[in-house]
Order: sequence, then C-alpha cells, then structure tokens
Amino acid sequence: ISMIAGKDISLGLNLAVAPSSIILPPDVISWMAETISNGPIMSEAKIKEVFPPSALPEIVVSALDTKLATMAGYADIAYLAEVVYDNDITSSVIIFINTKADAEAAIANAISETLIFSGIEAGSLDVMFLNSENPICAKLAKFGLRFDLPKLIKKGQPAAPGSDPKKPPILI
Repeated sequence: ISMIAGKDISLGLNLAVAPSSIILPPDVISWMAETISNGPIMSEAKIKEVFPPSALPEIVVSALDTKLATMAGYADIAYLAEVVYDNDITSSVIIFINTKADAEAAIANAISETLIFSGIEAGSLDVMFLNSENPICAKLAKFGLRFDLPKLIKKGQPAAPGSDPKKPPILI
C-alpha cells in the first residue's frame, strides 16, 4: 500500500471474481498507508493485577479471533485480559505466551492493524510477550480470555518413487 500511496493510483481488489470486488480510490490508499504506518510503540511495564476483559467491543474480540487464527506457529497461546500495571494504569492487553523471538514485531503490527480496521482506531490494546514460566500466566489462565493459536503442520519429505517396498512404483 505504501508503495502506491500519493501516486494517484487506484487499487482493484477481487475484480470480476467475487461480490466483494472493489476499486479503492487514491485517497483511500493514502489513508490506509498513513494509518498502518502508525505502528505500535515499544514500552515496558510490570503487571500488578489481572481481570477478565471488559473494555473491548465484541467486534474487536471477533476481529482478534479471526486474525489470531492466521498466526500459525507464532506463539502457543494468547490471553485477552484487563490489567493494572505497577504504575496503577489500567489497560486492555493481549498477551502471547511462548512467542517465537522473530515474530514479536509482526504480531504487534498485526494486532495494531486489526484494531484499526475493526473500527476503533482511536482505541488501544497493549501487546505483551511472556514465557509460560512467568507467574502472571496462572492469573491469565484464571481471568483471561484464551485463544489457542494454530500449530504449524510439519510436512514430511516426500519419498522418492520406488523407495518404499510396500508401495512399489506402478510400471505401465
């Protein structure tokens, strides 16, 4: 999107293949590029208390569920909760458990985009990454809304033809 923003170019999506076909005009392209360029801000905080999630609209929870279903292999699980940090700030948070080290930035950006495109771009949702040994995980399991992320399916190497004596090649 950022490559065509500001160049007076429209973008056609699903043209002639789906009822959802649409042509996005240049101003929409520019808005999208500007919106997604405002990515997450990195900070650190310590959780003091954990509560069930309550501040996010159902449309956001549904959008998060849909997005998390596409994140195979990024982390083991995620919890949506409300927390109070050690500085007494209360916030909604999604916490990923046992995240792959190189996936953290991609996850944070995906969550940011999910919030923006679910219609609450002014809202906020903190994104955290913990390992399963962290004591907060027990509180998250008790109070948080759990999302099981899909596992990567490892496909085995295809066997060379004729290498399995139980399945000899068929010669015609």
